[in-house]
Amino acid sequence: MGKLRWYVSFRFPYLASNPFLGAHGPPSLNIDGLAFKETRGVINSQQLTLFNRQYSIDIDTLHGRFKDEIIDPWVKQMKEAGEKALLGTTETRFKAAKNLMTSALVLREDRYKQELEKKEKRMERLVAIYSNLLAAEEASLELLVRLEALETRSGQ
Repeated sequence: MGKLRWYVSFRFPYLASNPFLGAHGPPSLNIDGLAFKETRGVINSQQLTLFNRQYSIDIDTLHGRFKDEIIDPWVKQMKEAGEKALLGTTETRFKAAKNLMTSALVLREDRYKQELEKKEKRMERLVAIYSNLLAAEEASLELLVRLEALETRSGQ
């Protein structure tokens, strides 16, 4: 099966004419029969024969031009827009995650500092209590020694 061709008698003067097909299009245009009389004299006979010719459009060529001129630029623009959106979203989410983690770490650090301060205060209290207990024990032993000394003196 050969190439698929589409034959229609359109009035597209910018398409390539196929002179081998001949002028088998619609009959010549009657300028006097136009609905708009003000167009009389605007179209010359050379343009009329151009409009009446049949044109062949190669589907592969049309497909290639459509792809090259419409689809490829659109896909390229979509890709660029997608990349920009993805990078923007990634950057925004990264900043948000960084801020969230930073604030969570600051809160945790504050909590640990408070707990450390509480432990230090408890340790200071325990050291003070232990020191007082040692001093009290020392004083109790001193009193016990003096009491025994008094007892031995009074017992003699």
